[in-house]
Amino acid sequence: QVINLTKKAGAGCMAHEWFHAVDNFAAGGGMGNYATESPKHPEAFAILEAIKKSDYFTRSKNLARWLGDYWTSGRELTARAFEGVIMSLLSYSGICSDFLANVEAFDAFTEKDVAHRSDCYPYPTADEAAALLPLYIDFLRVVFGDCVKVCPAALADSERAQAKAKADQEEAERIRAQRAAEAKAEAERKAREAEAEQHRKAEESHRRAETTRAAI
Repeated sequence: QVINLTKKAGAGCMAHEWFHAVDNFAAGGGMGNYATESPKHPEAFAILEAIKKSDYFTRSKNLARWLGDYWTSGRELTARAFEGVIMSLLSYSGICSDFLANVEAFDAFTEKDVAHRSDCYPYPTADEAAALLPLYIDFLRVVFGDCVKVCPAALADSERAQAKAKADQEEAERIRAQRAAEAKAEAERKAREAEAEQHRKAEESHRRAETTRAAI
């Protein structure tokens, strides 16, 4: 099996490309086949489904408006998120490996140009990566078995991150529902006002007609 590493910009892409290889291998190989993009592979597909509910996905969509659909393809979303997961796991051991992953820092990304804004940062935050960790572990255990291990501290932080992500999502849904209700109420108010105005004009027109007939 071959892992493709870019010739001029390959530094720090090992984790990213390794996950592409595993993703493809789990789908049975072949050009363009990736387990994370297929419901036939539920553990892998669950990663992409979770990503699509996150702010990480929203930011990637924002960037894609400037730089193309590459940034929102399932295979790239999951590979970039895996980079974040690896960097998070390395930090528990006090390790920094630019060979495995070298995700561009938020500040460096946003200083580039108008397309590189804070709402376009196309990598998961530390909390987002932590929340995704159990899904990656489940998928990798399907591929490699129980030899896949992770430190308890990382799992504990992941549980906290998942709880926070769930709370944030519920709050976002509450706000959306509230705004929808307010918009509906405003639309109904305007409709009532328009109806009342129409009724007033009709009555005024009727009075004028009556006055005209009386004068004649």
